[in-house]
Amino acid sequence: MRTIEQILRDRQRRHRGVGRLVAELDARQSLTDQLRAVLGEEDAGRYAVARLDGALLVVQARSASWATRLRFRAPELLPRLRRLKDFAAVEEIRVRTAATAPGDG
Repeated sequence: MRTIEQILRDRQRRHRGVGRLVAELDARQSLTDQLRAVLGEEDAGRYAVARLDGALLVVQARSASWATRLRFRAPELLPRLRRLKDFAAVEEIRVRTAATAPGDG
C-alpha cells in the first residue's frame, strides 16, 4: 500500500508539465500587459507577446493590417520598451499575424 506522500509526489510529477505551462502563460500575459501599456489604449487589444527570447521580441497581431502598422511603429516603440526591465535586452521586434480559425473571419 502506498503512503499519502507517495501519492502526492506521483500526482505532482504528472502535473508538473501543466504547472510549467500555467507559469509560462502567466509570464506571457505579464509581458503582453506591459507591451499593451506602451502601445496605448487604442491599439492595446490588437497585439499580444508570442515570444521573448533574449534580444528578440515576437509580437502577434490580430490581422495583417495591424501587423504592418506595428512594423512601422517598431523603431519608435523599441526605446520605450527597453526602459522596462523585462524588455531591456530587446533589439529586434518581429510581428506575426495571428492565425484565425475558419469562421472567425
